[in-house]
Formats: sequence, structure tokens, C-alpha cells
Amino acid sequence: MFRKSLFTPLFALSASLLMVTSCQFYFEDNGIAPIDRRPMEPGAECTPNPDNCMQGCYCADDGNGNFYCEETGFCNVDEDCVNDQECDIDRGTCVPATPTPTCDQDPAVCGEGEVCDTEGDAPVCRPATCEDHQDVDTCSADTTCTPVFTGINCTDPNGADCTEGSADCSCESFVFASCILTEQG
Repeated sequence: MFRKSLFTPLFALSASLLMVTSCQFYFEDNGIAPIDRRPMEPGAECTPNPDNCMQGCYCADDGNGNFYCEETGFCNVDEDCVNDQECDIDRGTCVPATPTPTCDQDPAVCGEGEVCDTEGDAPVCRPATCEDHQDVDTCSADTTCTPVFTGINCTDPNGADCTEGSADCSCESFVFASCILTEQG
């Protein structure tokens, strides 16, 4: 009777110690810790390979090209990890979350009709204005905008150079110059 009651608390204590020291033990599938991978506890050097650290740890870069096992915790889903981490489900380990690219790194981050604004503290997607359109196709596709063209080789009936838009001035061709807000009226 005395044995049974002592065994249960000792078993619970042993199990708790194993959970607290989550990345202090690394075992191959056969249960033997390989010499070339010891120790793999937090702070141990590792190579940038997720399998070099015990479950509950990942191989972190200190920013100087040195790698070490850092304890993060166990997980089954992303919600089991802290905010800046995600769950590596195959390893059951929280790892740093893959950063979402910003629009200055990947323009596809912005939706249709949006542009990346890099003027503020951080790049953000915002609705495109007419001035953002850099070609006739995108300007013409925006129903609130009107393309503006510049005449090339413009002359009057006497063959003298003239400014596009002046009386009796004709141009050989036109090129897209800008995109302006369509006048409402």
C-alpha cells in the first residue's frame, strides 16, 4: 500500500522534469543519443537544420552566423505558440513565424486597385490615385481618371513648330504624359 502511494508522486515528478527540460534530451529513433549531436540543450551549438535540436527547440541564428538551440515550446497548431511564432507541425515545435512580405518586397501583396505607399514609417497598401498610374492602360482602366498625352513633332499649316492644343496645330504622334482625375460635371 505504501509503495503505490509513493510511486504515483515520483512518477508525476519525473514526468514533470522531462517536460520542463524539453530540449535537454535528443534521441534518435532507437532511443540512443548520438555523440555528434550531444548536447542539444538550450544554448548548445547546432547547424541550421531543424532536426539538430530536440522537439521544443529550434536552431536559431544569433545574427553573427552562429547557431544554437533555443527553447520555444511544444505545439500541435499555430495557436499553441506565442504571437511571433508558428507551429512546425512535423516536429511539434514552435518556431519563429515566417514574416509576411511587405508591399515594397512583393507588389502582389497589394490588391487590385491598390499601390504600395513607402512614404510613411512602414510600407502600406492604399487605394491608387490617378497620379499613381504610370501608363495609359492603367489610367484608362480607372474610371475616375483621364490619360493626358503629349504631342510629338507638332506643326502648324505653315510647317512651323507649334504647341499641341493651339489652333491649327497637328502632331505626328502622341505619347502618354500623365494621368489626371476626371473632371466631374
